[in-house]
Amino acid sequence: MRPDGYARIDDPDVGVIEMDTLQCVHCGFHWHLVPGSGRTRGWCMKCNGPHCGGAECWTCRPYQKLVDEGYW
Repeated sequence: MRPDGYARIDDPDVGVIEMDTLQCVHCGFHWHLVPGSGRTRGWCMKCNGPHCGGAECWTCRPYQKLVDEGYW
């Protein structure tokens, strides 16, 4: 899976943390990909992409369609 974004966090206690991010195909939320984190994410077969696992995102409603319709 190809990342959708990139995040860099400069923490004075830990140092620099760099991670790829994924974007939800339904709400646009970005998250750090952390295998084994215990978070339940999903994959939309209609959009052919990952979703964040939020309650409203288990139903297919493409983010780009919401943007085009002026929902956001």
